[in-house]
Amino acid sequence: MKLQKADFSEKGKYPIIDQSQNDISGWTDDKDAVIDEGKPLVIFGDHTCAVKYVDKPFVQGADGIKILKTDDRLLPKFLFYLLKATPIVSDGYKRHFSKLKETKILLPPLEVQEKIVAEIDGYQKIIDGVRQIVENYKPTIKINPAWPVVELSELVSINENTIDPVKEYGQKEFCYIDITSVENGTGEMSFDNKIKGIDAPSRARRKVSKGDVLLSTVRPNLKAFAYLTDIPDNSIASTGFAVLSPTEKVVGQYIYYLLFDDFLQKQMIERMGKGAYPSINQSDVEHLKIPLAPIGEQKRIAEEIESEQKIVNENKKLIEIFEKKISDTISALWA
Repeated sequence: MKLQKADFSEKGKYPIIDQSQNDISGWTDDKDAVIDEGKPLVIFGDHTCAVKYVDKPFVQGADGIKILKTDDRLLPKFLFYLLKATPIVSDGYKRHFSKLKETKILLPPLEVQEKIVAEIDGYQKIIDGVRQIVENYKPTIKINPAWPVVELSELVSINENTIDPVKEYGQKEFCYIDITSVENGTGEMSFDNKIKGIDAPSRARRKVSKGDVLLSTVRPNLKAFAYLTDIPDNSIASTGFAVLSPTEKVVGQYIYYLLFDDFLQKQMIERMGKGAYPSINQSDVEHLKIPLAPIGEQKRIAEEIESEQKIVNENKKLIEIFEKKISDTISALWA
C-alpha cells in the first residue's frame, strides 16, 4: 500500500519514505501500510536515483521507489554506502531501475564489509554532527530596547546608481545578479551569470558596488538578500532588488545580519498588496525601520558574527574532508 502526498502528515508513528532527496518525507499512523521486513533495507528512487538506508518499519510514499532486500552475502548498509559513493547517473526524470540492475558491485567477504561499514559509520557520525552546526547556525543580533528605531532613508542611499547596460557594455559582457544568483536565507552568491550588454534584460539596471546590501523586494523571494564583498567591477543587479548603500551612520554588515531574523521582511509584507508576485517600491523601502545600535556597537557585532562565520565555514570544510574519506574508502576497495 502506497500513500499519496495528500495523506502525508507532519506527525505520526511511522516515517514515510519516497523517492525525494529527503530521508523522511512525512509521517503516518496507518499501520496497515507499514513495511517491516525484519532487517534493514535499501531504498532506490526510480526517477530521482536517491538512495536511502532504512532500518525501521516504514510506509512507502506514492510511486517511484524500489525496495532492495539483500541476501546473506551482502550487508544492506554496505550496499547503501556503495551506491552513495558510486551513484547511478540520472538521465532526467525517467525510470532508472534497469540501470541499477545492470550495475556491478564489489562483494568482499562479510568480515571485510563489516569493517568498511564501521569505518564509514565513524566518518558519517562526524559529518552528521558537524552538519547540525552548519545547518542550524544563523547570525543573530540581540536588540537593545534602548536603541532608537530609524528609517532606512536616514542611513543608506537606495538604488543610487542606475545604468543602461546596452549603452554601457554593448557587445561586452557584464555580471548580471538576478534572483537566481542569491541563495535563499544564506546570503551566498554566484557571479557566474555573464551576459552581453545587447542581450541585457530590461530589469538589469541597478549598478552595485562593494559594501552594498541587496534586498529582494518581491514577495516569493524575500529571503534572497546579500552583502556584497568580493564582486566583479562590472556587476549589475536586477530591479527585483533594492540596493542599499550605507552611509557613515551604519555598518552594511549590521543591516545584512538583521535580515536573517526577518526584521525588514515582516515590514515589507505588511506594505505589499495581493497578487501572484506582490512587491514594494523604493518609497516603501525608504520607510522601512531598523533598531540602530551605536556605530561602535554595530562594528563590534559585525566582527563577532564574522568570527562565528569563520568557524562555520571551517566546519563546512570538515564535512568535505570526511566525505572524501568515505569516497576514498570505497575507491580503495576497487583498487
